[in-house]
Amino acid sequence: MGTEIMVALITGVCAIIGQWMITRSESKKADVKRAQESEDRAVAQAVKDTELKNLLHGITERLDIHNGYAEKFSQMSVHFEEIDKVLVAMQKDIEYLRKGE
Repeated sequence: MGTEIMVALITGVCAIIGQWMITRSESKKADVKRAQESEDRAVAQAVKDTELKNLLHGITERLDIHNGYAEKFSQMSVHFEEIDKVLVAMQKDIEYLRKGE
């Protein structure tokens, strides 16, 4: 009877050790897989951040160009006011010349 108990104990211990080794191996594989997925997400996020940064840079450049046109239009407004003043003066001169005839 003692031999049967020893065989059962050895078999049980071997089963436990075998299961522990399998579990440890699967755990390591899962850790590697999680690490790879995390790295892939980080790379994807970096690519997305770069694309957004480039997009923002392009938008900023177009906004600067747009603001340059806004300044030009405001300068044109000043020139148009000056032209209006000259036209008014010319109209008065023409009226004066017509009255003088």
